Amino acid sequence: MAIKSTLVHVANDPRHEDRLNFAVDLCRHVAGHPEVVFKVDPITMPAAAAGRAAFSAFLAEARAIAHERAETLRQTIADHFSGSDLSYEFQIVTGDQVKELARRAHLADLVIVGQSPLRRR
Repeated sequence: MAIKSTLVHVANDPRHEDRLNFAVDLCRHVAGHPEVVFKVDPITMPAAAAGRAAFSAFLAEARAIAHERAETLRQTIADHFSGSDLSYEFQIVTGDQVKELARRAHLADLVIVGQSPLRRR
């Protein structure tokens, strides 16, 4: 089976760059098409904050930070693909990342995701 469509999960973790580099190298080798998915955490109000003014200010700041992170990552991904003839997609998703990746995975030939580091006892 040829690998043409690759789903890649990126996040703000130390290894997302490795996953992205692997996906780019693989897709260049097989002339594939990567779909890069970045999950933005849903914005919720911390329980310790109170009042309507605090709520509005918190939400505005949280949205600005999430947008900035997504745009920084979008530029990083664009840099990875610059100079190549590969087409790619970059999707920003919210909600449960496992469910979102599972929903998209059936359309991909290969899925590249990260894993949590091993915990030593």
